[in-house]
Amino acid sequence: MTVQEVLDLYMAEENYVDGSIINKSFDDEGCVYKWLSSNTAQTAFRREVFIHTSTTGTLENRTVINYVEIADAK
Repeated sequence: MTVQEVLDLYMAEENYVDGSIINKSFDDEGCVYKWLSSNTAQTAFRREVFIHTSTTGTLENRTVINYVEIADAK
């Protein structure tokens, strides 16, 4: 699985706010992405995921070792 495939899983969710996913940080060990999920038509909450990756290739094409959603993202 690649980083882009993990991101595609989250972007496919029904409550994903279109265009809201951004790269928060990255290094040779992995990356953190954040995005918005809607509660209702007028409110949303932030979600984040840490993706542990291999150290080769472009960020989106790196092989994912593991990923975990960050609880209570701020």
